[in-house]
Amino acid sequence: MKCKLRFGEELSIEEATIKDAEHIINYIKIVAAETPFLSFDAEEFNTSVEEEENIIQQHAIAPNQLMIVARIKEQIVGLLNIQASSKKRLKHSGEFGISVSKEHWNKGIGKHMMHYLLNWAKENTIIKKIKLRTSENNIAAIKLYEKLGFQHEGEITKDFFVDGVYYNTIVMGMWIE
Repeated sequence: MKCKLRFGEELSIEEATIKDAEHIINYIKIVAAETPFLSFDAEEFNTSVEEEENIIQQHAIAPNQLMIVARIKEQIVGLLNIQASSKKRLKHSGEFGISVSKEHWNKGIGKHMMHYLLNWAKENTIIKKIKLRTSENNIAAIKLYEKLGFQHEGEITKDFFVDGVYYNTIVMGMWIE
């Protein structure tokens, strides 16, 4: 999928492939160092290329999972993945994570990736529920999720610890018709 961003740049969004593994690792290391909104920091991210290739492959073969990369001029600027169980009672419900590199915040990249996810989910015959967890101080993301129709489903108190401060985790979800 290709689309224009607010400032005229062209964004491409596509499913990740194993040849993206090393680029994804480099991207995650950068993003983990620049944002407090991930559940880990750059020092804690130690995935090898082989491990990342396996993760990408698992997403590619599971009918209820997806991993996408967003690129500007071949550079990864965003990543989204949704994971769901293979168990019969849980396979309809997937939890996603999303990130955009700080250099590209406020360009609409997250919104475009979310639209890709929602379109995929509506066409998917298994996924009926999409859920997420985010830190209460990730205000821009929460506003985007609300605008897209996600509902607040709960709060986990003092779940996130960043720079000496505890934050609550907001749990949100959307039922896919």
